[in-house]
Amino acid sequence: MVSCICLNKKTEQSRSHYEGFLGPVPIEGGGDEPGKHKLAKVFVSRLIDPEAIRQLKLKYHVELWDTEEVIPRPTLIRCVEGCTVIVSTTSDIIDMEVLEAAGPQLSLVCNMASDLSNVDVAACERRSVSVHCAGEVCVEAVAELTCALLLMVQRRLMEGCEAAHRGQWDLPLYGYAMTNRVLGFLGFGPVGWEVASRMQPFDLSRIIYYDKETHPIAKDVNAEQVSLEDVFSLSDLIVCTLALSSETKGIVNAEKFNMCKSECIFVNTSRGALVNHDDLVAALESKQIAGAGLDVTHPQPLPTDHPLLKLPNCIVTPHMGSATYQTRLKMALSVVNAALGLCS
Repeated sequence: MVSCICLNKKTEQSRSHYEGFLGPVPIEGGGDEPGKHKLAKVFVSRLIDPEAIRQLKLKYHVELWDTEEVIPRPTLIRCVEGCTVIVSTTSDIIDMEVLEAAGPQLSLVCNMASDLSNVDVAACERRSVSVHCAGEVCVEAVAELTCALLLMVQRRLMEGCEAAHRGQWDLPLYGYAMTNRVLGFLGFGPVGWEVASRMQPFDLSRIIYYDKETHPIAKDVNAEQVSLEDVFSLSDLIVCTLALSSETKGIVNAEKFNMCKSECIFVNTSRGALVNHDDLVAALESKQIAGAGLDVTHPQPLPTDHPLLKLPNCIVTPHMGSATYQTRLKMALSVVNAALGLCS
């Protein structure tokens, strides 16, 4: 029985990657064996681990966008038609248009992302479509990357790497030691806690956080809850892990940067729209803050001529917080388990 159809004809390497798991993968056609019960359809909008595909095939007819490239919107609309389950990523906007294109049999949207900011949850509720998010398995990987950005910006590692490639070994690229620094968080959920835990060996002088909720787990890492203004004015290192909402959009702006110490490092691994990027550029250019590390931007991706990509005191990575082999497998299996749960 053929139950996986790769829809992008361009990616020979992608198809060969799946050969051992899917058998010969057809580009067109496919379906269920004659005389057998017709399987419900799952559409997967990005390459995922072959083991996850194998498990989905046990219960579903699987159609796959067989490349790491983002699926074009018109193609997504076409491919979800007749789906019972959609497996999406953060690059896919799952809104009423997509839900209506899928049809009334759509029961579940499984989002392979750390949150549901790309999914219109209210629209899903109106159509009685359940939503699953694989965010719980991303926490440790995102925390690791956050710590890496803190260290890279703090010690000017990107500038040092570029200088070495140019043969300039005598530049005075002084950074700051971690010892006795104040680490501040905007939001303090699971990612914040994991970052604070990993930063403990650096002998920080203090860990503080702003959040509307008080988090009991903060006590485990000696983190104190303070005001939003105190996080900006007291911190040497600021990590943004806030959830994006209408209330938090653009919350990091010129007013907040003006409160910061000149040696402050700002890192965002949550959502790009939390930050006013024009204000961040101004703060970096004027040395209002010392540096920034961004795994998320707004828009995303940034235009290649954007000032943030040219500033020496700013490191930008392409939204790769969850990009470890182990985490991506866990994310894939998380959505598979949710999809298989419909069949139990």
